[in-house]
Amino acid sequence: MIQGINYVGDFRGRNEIKRNGLTKDWRYILHVFSLSLLHRKGGYDGLNLEWSAGMLKLFTNKPFNIYGLIFYCMVDNVDRTMM
Repeated sequence: MIQGINYVGDFRGRNEIKRNGLTKDWRYILHVFSLSLLHRKGGYDGLNLEWSAGMLKLFTNKPFNIYGLIFYCMVDNVDRTMM
């Protein structure tokens, strides 16, 4: 269980949280968060651990460097296209 959002699920297989393991209010927050910040073309029912930590910290009013996470993802995308 992730403390703070009452998630019941298993991380060992995929290292992401699934929307069906969240309560109704956190499902909505995950949906809005993933549609507004993630660069995906589909598959909005899961969120990896880095973005889920960012979501939890932002919505519980704890310090988090969201710009660092966005920059890391941008660099990762550039590295993937260069290969």
